[in-house]
Amino acid sequence: SVYLPHIAIDLVIFGFHESQLKILLLEYQNTNLFALPAGFVKIDEDLNKAAHRSLTERTGLHDLYLEQYYVFG
Repeated sequence: SVYLPHIAIDLVIFGFHESQLKILLLEYQNTNLFALPAGFVKIDEDLNKAAHRSLTERTGLHDLYLEQYYVFG
């Protein structure tokens, strides 16, 4: 496998729309179930690269400012 076993990341993307704070959620293929953008960490990448890659793969967004606030173990 190219991914680290049992290691995943979840991204909380904040934004503003019409003066309201919003959080980006993704719908699972027309299931009416929503979740944060997430992904797995590859063996050869750090958490920051994994976060940027996962965000782009899940949303198509890129070049966003990301900051790590906390790591849970």
